Amino acid sequence: MIYLEIGIYLIGCFLFGLGGYYIFPAMIQDWIDIRRFRHMKAELRTAIVNNQPSWEELCQVAKHAMLKKTDLYAIIRGYMTEIIVKKGSDLAKHKDLIQGYIKSYESTEPYEGLKSVQIRLYLERLSREQADKDTLHALAGEISGMERFTELTNRKQRFYTFGGFLVGIIGVLLAVYPLMKSTS
Repeated sequence: MIYLEIGIYLIGCFLFGLGGYYIFPAMIQDWIDIRRFRHMKAELRTAIVNNQPSWEELCQVAKHAMLKKTDLYAIIRGYMTEIIVKKGSDLAKHKDLIQGYIKSYESTEPYEGLKSVQIRLYLERLSREQADKDTLHALAGEISGMERFTELTNRKQRFYTFGGFLVGIIGVLLAVYPLMKSTS
């Protein structure tokens, strides 16, 4: 009987450890990324207000902070939204500069949001061959949307699979424990 209880305890420790092994490091990494993103956002705001750096200089600063160009672009788009929505923003007088940043990003990295490198390379090749740019951007947007949907579906599927595994283990433990208790 004691072996069953030790076995149940070990299985519980294993499941808790497995969850902690995957969940805890991911939470720590997300927390670090959020802090880095917020710090970089404040630094970029100060740089734009005080120094008006070029797009290349902003990219260098983001690279030093280990942020991708897409993260930098998201910050700049957020600043543009803030300028449009809020009156009296300290960035309002730098609206043209921020619009220039957005145009620079879109001209140098038109397909950066796509996760598949091969698709991005094909679209860039078509773009160089003077294909219709509006059609290519619409196609890139659709592909990006499909990638996001697939990623979300895969994430949900992993969650349901792990949850089903845990429910199954708990069910087996709840079924075995009374059987072992009644036979002894």
